[in-house]
Amino acid sequence: MAVQVPQPGRLLKLLDTRPASILSTLTSDARGEWLFLAEGGTLVWSDCRAIVANTVPTPQPPGVLPVTKKLATGLAGVRPAALLVHPDADPSAGGLGMNDWIFIAGGHLGLWAMQLDPSPLNTQNRVVRIDDSGNLNPTTQLSRRYCNKLAVIDVGTARYLVAGFARHNGSAVRFYELSALMTVLNGTSAGFGWVSPNHPVGSAGSRGEGVEIAAAHQVLVGARPGAIPFPPPPKLYGGSWLEGLAVDVVHRGTANDPLDVLDVYLALDCHGLARFRVTEDASNPADITDSPVVWGPTFGDGWEGVRCLVTSSG
Repeated sequence: MAVQVPQPGRLLKLLDTRPASILSTLTSDARGEWLFLAEGGTLVWSDCRAIVANTVPTPQPPGVLPVTKKLATGLAGVRPAALLVHPDADPSAGGLGMNDWIFIAGGHLGLWAMQLDPSPLNTQNRVVRIDDSGNLNPTTQLSRRYCNKLAVIDVGTARYLVAGFARHNGSAVRFYELSALMTVLNGTSAGFGWVSPNHPVGSAGSRGEGVEIAAAHQVLVGARPGAIPFPPPPKLYGGSWLEGLAVDVVHRGTANDPLDVLDVYLALDCHGLARFRVTEDASNPADITDSPVVWGPTFGDGWEGVRCLVTSSG
């Protein structure tokens, strides 16, 4: 990998890779000490601690970051559409702690988690499928949706993993209470699997299925009202498909206004922007309530798609 580092201890931009395959997505831990990159069907660990701490000479472009570990996540299994490290994970402490997990949006194979263990001496990392259900039933893991977006939000006294599951005119955004999820991931069960160079995530050799959980909340996002004629044509082009997700903190609780309020914005391809509001539950600060979906603008003549979102506070 090549990065631009214009100032000591600061990574500015990924310039290039020399990957096993095409770089599809990447993330880092909260300290910015480790990079995790999905290169086609391979997950790569890169230890950036020496650069962040400025204990090695600042590399001139292109500076090469070390590849610490590689494991297969594709081939016969999951090809990550998005990656997200638990906010409290600490790979530098060994990557085997309670919160040392990386979440994987695995497309049509659903939502997965892998233990972060960065040691190249350990060639097997624990993996668990969290959810691939079509109807929030953990026993039916045959969803037609495509898991492609991840976020973590703090609301009230709870923290939630947010996962987007895209489907043509039928996407869903699901919320998993993070402490409850960690209890499941760190439990003991025959459903857990191991990923190694010969057993990619989601392949028959790694297993990892059998301990899926139901999301605590789900928001369904269909087609923009009035966008599909009735009766619908035999072939329907364009439409709503979850392409982007961003969170904006509207309000943090105060003495006079005690409830946390967040807005979740969605980029829905040809059907434009949409938003729904997540509010701390007034009777239970560890729970949330969600509002109906509010539709925003579309762009151009209806064929221009909205794909990426970013907010200043989310």
